[in-house]
Amino acid sequence: MAKQGLLSAACDKTTILIKVDGLGSMNNSTGMYEYVVAGLKRKVRKICIDLELCEGMDSTFMGTLLLIHEEYSQAGGNLYIVNLSSYHKSKLDELGVSEFLEIGVLKNCSDMKLEPLPGANDPKMRMSHILRAHEELVEKNQDNQVKFQGFIDGLKSSFKS
Repeated sequence: MAKQGLLSAACDKTTILIKVDGLGSMNNSTGMYEYVVAGLKRKVRKICIDLELCEGMDSTFMGTLLLIHEEYSQAGGNLYIVNLSSYHKSKLDELGVSEFLEIGVLKNCSDMKLEPLPGANDPKMRMSHILRAHEELVEKNQDNQVKFQGFIDGLKSSFKS
């Protein structure tokens, strides 16, 4: 059984490094997203997400990768996914996410000092992020509509109550 995910991050003037240890999931995606958006505001234009210790990814995590890719692409930046196993690739392929991501190596990250990323404390913010991540999955790949539309509709209705 995969362990609950811990995300660690480091940032210098040009690059954000995020390492996923355990599961990349809805429990840690909001914190990752907030961290990289803050980096974007500071003009950081390269993100390296290291999956070497990643034991699995849920749809929210994969949708968050698409959200990050979209925001950084619009700002002239790049998102790199490194240390990708065949299992990771198959999960990203399953939802059509891999066609939008750069798989490869980003050099000069090994000496960055990593610190744990916090999760989202605000439940409404977390739910809003989960909704956005799934809407992005559907927007990028219409085949995902069948998989996630009921979930998306349920999340939207929970905001109305």
